[in-house]
Amino acid sequence: GVPVLRGVTWSSDAPAVASVSESGLLRGLACGETSIHAEAAGTSAEIAYAVPHAYGDWVTTKEATCEEDGHRERVCSSCQDKIEETIPATGHDWDDGQITAAPTCTEEGTKTYTCRTCGSTRTEILQPTSHQWNDTHTVDKEPTCTEAGHIAYYTCENCNKVYTDEAGTTEITDLSTVTLRALGHNLVLVPEVRADCKTETNGTKAHYKCSRCQKLFSDAAGKNEITAPESIPFKHDYDEVITYKSDADKPTCQKTGTGYVHCTVCNKEKAVVVPKTDHTIVKVEEVAPDCRTEKDGTKEHYKCTVCNKLFSDAAGKNEITAPESIPFKHNYDEVITYKSDADKPTCQKTGKGYVHCTVCNKENEVVVDKIPHDLEKIEAVEADCRTETDGTEEYYKCSMCNKMFSDADGKNEIDAPVVVKWAHNWGEIEYASDDDKPTCTKPGIAHAKCTVCDTESDAAEIPALGHKWGAWYVKKPAGPSVEGLEARECTVCHEEETRVIPAAEPFEKPKPSGGSGTSITPSHQGGSDSSSNNGNSNNNSNSNNNSNSTPDTADVEEPVVDETPDDVDVSDENDVYDDGSEDGYWQTYEIIEVNGETDLDNVTITFESGMIVVIDAPADKLVKVVLDGKKLPGEYYDVENGSTIVTIADKVLRSLKDGEHTIRFVYTDGKAELSFGFDGSIDSKIEPIYEETSGTKTTNGTSADNSDTNPITGVAVNVGAFAVIGLTAAAGALAFMKKKNHK
Repeated sequence: GVPVLRGVTWSSDAPAVASVSESGLLRGLACGETSIHAEAAGTSAEIAYAVPHAYGDWVTTKEATCEEDGHRERVCSSCQDKIEETIPATGHDWDDGQITAAPTCTEEGTKTYTCRTCGSTRTEILQPTSHQWNDTHTVDKEPTCTEAGHIAYYTCENCNKVYTDEAGTTEITDLSTVTLRALGHNLVLVPEVRADCKTETNGTKAHYKCSRCQKLFSDAAGKNEITAPESIPFKHDYDEVITYKSDADKPTCQKTGTGYVHCTVCNKEKAVVVPKTDHTIVKVEEVAPDCRTEKDGTKEHYKCTVCNKLFSDAAGKNEITAPESIPFKHNYDEVITYKSDADKPTCQKTGKGYVHCTVCNKENEVVVDKIPHDLEKIEAVEADCRTETDGTEEYYKCSMCNKMFSDADGKNEIDAPVVVKWAHNWGEIEYASDDDKPTCTKPGIAHAKCTVCDTESDAAEIPALGHKWGAWYVKKPAGPSVEGLEARECTVCHEEETRVIPAAEPFEKPKPSGGSGTSITPSHQGGSDSSSNNGNSNNNSNSNNNSNSTPDTADVEEPVVDETPDDVDVSDENDVYDDGSEDGYWQTYEIIEVNGETDLDNVTITFESGMIVVIDAPADKLVKVVLDGKKLPGEYYDVENGSTIVTIADKVLRSLKDGEHTIRFVYTDGKAELSFGFDGSIDSKIEPIYEETSGTKTTNGTSADNSDTNPITGVAVNVGAFAVIGLTAAAGALAFMKKKNHK
């Protein structure tokens, strides 16, 4: 009942091969199974194949909430067939909570948590804290001058309430009932003792002493305590009259003197140093320089008539060895004269001129700078492809020296004007027919025409455009011990390229240990997460064990000797590394980030994201990695230093089912654990087509039986591969032709 196809091309080889070019007919076929019947030279053939559904994007018909599931669906644009899917409820996203009623020592409190998504709340009861007494109770204390005393009592560190007994039954509401007030100081004045220079004895200032505690104070109020009374040093009362024992002791402007003064009380003599006397300064006037005699002058300065020293200042502070010189100099005028025309400057050379001193008329030779060029602008001459004549750029020429320059300032000298070569101005490239245009794999042939003189270029080859590949998608998922297949399609010509997805290796399953005498190496036991610390963790029915059994010793590797703590006997099966041992060295390491993210509350892993985990622990202590209770072989993950950086292999991710998973990293002295969600769905608009000769294949939830009696022979073909799309040539071809046709 299918129409007869025309325009089928047959090859001359045997068996005959035909290709269908009427893609519009194929696109009109309904979804499901159909066939093609071909006849040639009395021979016929029947080919059966299935037209896939053309499902659109997912459309959400009901959004999921914290407590209710949502719904989404995809519809085939050809037959309206639907694929429906439930969107799981998101679950409440509780915040860190707020204390709504703080617990006290005797009463309960409450803490309320709020969902960040829907605003729902839940309340947690906080138990009373009970009284916490100080380290020791407050014993009886007698009052002193400065400190109060009290009778014995107990104080709670939490509520600060005071009780007479340790049981907290009798509260003391008024501390004054147990406090004994300070006695205060009983101060007595101690009079001042004067100093005496005759006996060279120091005195003491008046102060106060407490008759009760014997402490000393400088004031009658007892505010300023001192360790000893303030001393009054003795001193002589020397008069101001200085006497000299000889003239040699008297000071001059060159040296200090030695004099003597006497105490007016005890007449004691004391030698004193007498400063130097001031210089006797006279001013020496300035001497002007003279260019006629070529003699320098001197600046004004000062001289001491006693010691003959010289100074630059009238106060005699800055001593100098000689007065500052004033060099003579000629005062040349600004008029320049030349002795001949040959001495004058030009644009090619400097000149030699003369100036004269206005005082002594002395002549001085000077160099005169070159004068500027007298430049004339020469206009540009345009090149012409019609006459095949070159042009020149504009330039400047000096009327005095005939030199040429590219700039109006005469800075850049040139030997000749810059030549502008003539060339055709090619327009847009053109193709003689669509067959000449380039495709993804075939080069094209094109030419162009000059927009000035209408000259037509030679034919030029335009390179093939190359494929524009789309994204890779999964045609056949990989499974344990089964390779998969990925494909991508050129967005222009729809040619397909494929590559193999490596098969995932099956995981080892933990073996239950039921027999007695099984020995577990402590530093490498896997699977047990018991929180028990009583030494019987291997047999505790309440332990959090993912597999509910103790792994067999076949799932355990022997530890490196250096990694085993000195206080652990590796032959003792009670030293359980995974669950925390009684030896006290076990610890929980922190997972810092996953795939570069530090928020680890809701971690989601996909095929595209991969899985890289960073743990705050030394990498050389890592013993094993356990995923969902199963130990991963070493080839399924890579470990790097820098804390511990673990990269999980892609083949492991391809074996996971969507949903929640747990991965544990076991060290010689601790462990780190992470819960994460896995989302392995791939949203592809291209339906996968399998190449299989037998068995059952599943596509989007439907199955088809390929029995041995009706195998699929040949290669499955995507219908869209028959479409042919014309492409525009690359713009680079124009530049290629310009270079080829330039004369």
